[in-house]
Amino acid sequence: AVAEPRYTFECLTKGVKAYSVNIVSERTSKFLDVAGYSTGRNVDKFEKTGAVKIPGHMGVPTIEGSLLSYECELLGSSQIPFKSSHYAFYGRVIKIFKLIE
Repeated sequence: AVAEPRYTFECLTKGVKAYSVNIVSERTSKFLDVAGYSTGRNVDKFEKTGAVKIPGHMGVPTIEGSLLSYECELLGSSQIPFKSSHYAFYGRVIKIFKLIE
């Protein structure tokens, strides 16, 4: 779920028609510390964490070294009734990447 004031909400509602979901590994888990507390509006999260950005087929990045990465086509959203400031975004998985070590 994404709250209206978030940069992610702005991107998903004003033209970005895809998103990625990354299941981070121990090696890439630092990204979570930054992603949850910094906005992409002001901070390059990849640069700040040293994570490597892999350009996705849908125009959105995935995180190199993630256990799994899903590239998804955005299909829609709906406001969450019990948490009215948040919206759930949903889509269709287009491509899946699995880390092979």
